[in-house]
Amino acid sequence: MQADQIGLKVLTEAGYNPSGLLEVLRKIRSKTVFDSEQFPTYLRTHPAVEDRLAYIDSWIATEQAADRLPPPVDPAEFNRIVTRLRVAYGDENQVLDNYGALLRKNPDDPMANYHYGLILTRLDRREEAIKYLKKALARRAFDPYILRDLAKVYFLDGQLVQAQKLLQGIETGRAADPDTLFYSGRTYLELGRLPEATGRFKTLIEKEPTYRQAYFFLGKCLSEQGNPGEAARYLGIFYLRGRDYRNAVMQFQRALAHTQDADRRREIEEMLKIAQRNLKDPRPEKG
Repeated sequence: MQADQIGLKVLTEAGYNPSGLLEVLRKIRSKTVFDSEQFPTYLRTHPAVEDRLAYIDSWIATEQAADRLPPPVDPAEFNRIVTRLRVAYGDENQVLDNYGALLRKNPDDPMANYHYGLILTRLDRREEAIKYLKKALARRAFDPYILRDLAKVYFLDGQLVQAQKLLQGIETGRAADPDTLFYSGRTYLELGRLPEATGRFKTLIEKEPTYRQAYFFLGKCLSEQGNPGEAARYLGIFYLRGRDYRNAVMQFQRALAHTQDADRRREIEEMLKIAQRNLKDPRPEKG
């Protein structure tokens, strides 16, 4: 009981609805081989499942009545993340076969079409990917993830106007996620609309400073707009975070040659020192 009390407290404070613990225990109960007469409670790995279910159910009911529990976790969000990981890192042929089989069973299911479109994108079968993503979008017209991924395929396929329209719609309708900002910036850059591209990359870096690729394309935007100092600073950060210390040193030195602001120079000099130290001793610094 004490273990369950601690577990319930940890789950709740971490933002998880503890009803999931009930589901786990119900699964354990369904797999129990020995009954209470055959196997003593104190020797079981998960003892007294029925008692625990009753206690936890009562605890959850009390907390719900007091409105102290976080909402249940949306399984759709978890499944979406799992799918993206499988598509990005799984064996591409196996993933294609698995999602193809699901699609054949449920040809009108928007998520089956979406998942199949994602793996086709990884395989550079863009025309097919667009077909399945559009079919998914027809049934889930306002799903921002389908919109974004369809826009990404349009971008990769050189259909920049179509990509820009979709991305603009996502940005208008909700707070843009990092990938939406990234591909929006890249689309505007390819269209030659440099101020819009610069704004997207700067917003992305403010929201997600670890999004390394944004520094490279922001540097490119600023270079094409005649701002070599800031362009080199952002490129230096890109190379520094990629542990390409030689190029980082070169870019920071270039940035210093075009920067007059004292505070900005100090910032660049500090990053230059880090790059130079690592160039001499390539082992990553602690801290």
